Amino acid sequence: GDHTAFRMETDKFQGELVGASGRIGSAFLRFSRGELFAVKRGDRIGCSSPKNTPIFVCTGAESIYDVVQNTEHERLEDLVFMQNGFIREHLQERSNNSADVSVRLGAVTIAVLYFSVLERGGVAKEGG
Repeated sequence: GDHTAFRMETDKFQGELVGASGRIGSAFLRFSRGELFAVKRGDRIGCSSPKNTPIFVCTGAESIYDVVQNTEHERLEDLVFMQNGFIREHLQERSNNSADVSVRLGAVTIAVLYFSVLERGGVAKEGG
């Protein structure tokens, strides 16, 4: 039925990308060659790719709490944060000490990038 059609659709992508319209996100989307689903602002995160595939978060630090709140509960561990700075403390602070969310956030991946993109759609260059 409808659930099977939805499942086939989610298997089409090998992960998701939040913030695809920004400088870093647009570069990742190009690198992915169509394998990542670009999540639109306001859409539920984690519904468009299979569990255990990465959900790359390329947003400003001010948006990461909203990203966590809009992510399907069972997909929290699939989040890969691509921000600069120390975000783990920020996330745990904003989670209002919710034990479940704090514990699950202990398993997220935080990437430190050694490249920069100076403008949206621009070329990625070595260094930050």
